[in-house]
Amino acid sequence: MRTEASSRAETRSQPLRVAFVSPLARPLFDADCNGDVGGSEVRAFTFARTIAARRNCRVQFCVRSSEVLPSRMHDGIELHYELGQAPIPRVRDIPMGWQWPVKAIHVTAQRWSRSLRKRWESRKSPSVNPHAFYANLDADAVCCFGVNDHSASVIAAAGMAGRKTILFLACDGDISESYYEGSTFRNEYGHVGHSCYFAIRHADRIVAQTLSQQLLLQKRFGRDSVLIRNPISLTGQDPPPPADQAKPYVLWVGRAESFHKRAHLCPELARQCPEIRFVMIVNKNRRGMFEQIVRQAPPNVSVIERVPYAEIDSYFRHATALVNTSGVEGFPNSFLQAAKYGVPILSLDVDPGRMLTKHGCGAVAARRLESLAETLRSTVRDESRRAKMSMAGRKYVRDYHDADDRAAELESLVIELTSRARNASGVSLRQVA
Repeated sequence: MRTEASSRAETRSQPLRVAFVSPLARPLFDADCNGDVGGSEVRAFTFARTIAARRNCRVQFCVRSSEVLPSRMHDGIELHYELGQAPIPRVRDIPMGWQWPVKAIHVTAQRWSRSLRKRWESRKSPSVNPHAFYANLDADAVCCFGVNDHSASVIAAAGMAGRKTILFLACDGDISESYYEGSTFRNEYGHVGHSCYFAIRHADRIVAQTLSQQLLLQKRFGRDSVLIRNPISLTGQDPPPPADQAKPYVLWVGRAESFHKRAHLCPELARQCPEIRFVMIVNKNRRGMFEQIVRQAPPNVSVIERVPYAEIDSYFRHATALVNTSGVEGFPNSFLQAAKYGVPILSLDVDPGRMLTKHGCGAVAARRLESLAETLRSTVRDESRRAKMSMAGRKYVRDYHDADDRAAELESLVIELTSRARNASGVSLRQVA
C-alpha cells in the first residue's frame, strides 16, 4: 500500500539521501573479500539494496577496509570504504621458511602492543570519540546497526555535522541494564557500556525488531522506538541442493561462540539424535570454540566453516528443519531464510515475535535440550506436521517481512525525520566526552 510519505518521496525535487553503516558487510559487496557476515550485516544490505531500487533515492553504504580504497558504485549503491586496522595474523598461520622466526617475532610484538593499548584505554574514563570519516558523509540520515562502540562514534560524528541518525537494535542484548552514563562494563564483544548508552541516548530514532524490544527499551531507557521488522527478499530462483551435502539433513547456522549462539549445544543435540544428519555452518570468529566443535562433533554432524552469501540459500532450501540453540537473539535472519522456503524452525529457547508459537512456523523446547531432541525427532518423522509448519512459515514472511514493504516503512521514517525543521540541538563535544 502506498503511504503518504512514500508519495512525498517520489515528488521530492532532490533525491532522498540515506547512508547505511555496517563495517563488517564488505564480503556482501566484494566477493574476493574473506570475512564472516551475520544477520545484522545482511539486514543492512537488504534494506540498502531494496531502497536503492526505489525512485528518487540515493543510497550509500559504508564498510571497513584495511587498505585505502576509492568509493565505487555497486548495483545502484555508492560504496564507501572506512579505513580500519589490518587484522594481525596468528603465528601458527605464518608460512614456514627461512624468514619464519623474524615474522613470528614481529607478529607477536604487534599482538602484545595492541593488547597493551587496549588495556591502557580500558583504564581511562569512558568517552566517545566522533569518527571523522562520518562527519563528512553527505546524507540526510545515517543508519547504524547494533548498539556498540562503532555506532556511538558514528552517531557522535553525524550529530556534530547536523546529520540525522537512526539506530537499529540488533538483538535483545542491545538493551542491557549495564549500559548507563560512565559505565565501564564491557560486553562479550568488548564494547563499553558508556558508549552503548551514548548510542541509545543520542540516536535521533531507534528501530526495534520486535514489540518486546520496544517495551524493554522504553522501560530501561525511557525511549520510544519504531517497529520495522527485518526484511527478506521473497523473489529469486529456486536454488539447487548443495553439491557437498546429501539429503536429508537438519541445519544449524551461526557463530562459533558459547554466550549467545551457544554453538557447542548442537553437537550435544546431535548425539541425542544419532539417526538424523546435521549440517552446521559455523562462522569461525572464535577459533578455539570452532576447533572444540569440530573435535566434539559426532559422526552424524558435518561442520562447514564458511558458505558464501550467494550460496547460503541452497542449504536452507533443502534442509528438513532448522534448529536454533541461542539463548539471546533479536530476530535471527536464519529464521527468515528458513521460513522463506517453508523449512520448520525448532528452537531451544528463543521465539522472536512469537513467530514459532503464535504463527505456527515451528516449535520451542522450553530451554531443555532433551525436549528439543524429542521435538526434532517427532517433526522429522511427521510429514503432515512439517507441511503445516512449512505453510505457516511462508505465509508469515509474506505478511510481516517482505523486503519491499519494510523498505517503504524505513523510507517513510527517513522522510518524517528529515522533513522536520532542523534545530540547533546537535551533539556537542562536551556531551561526547
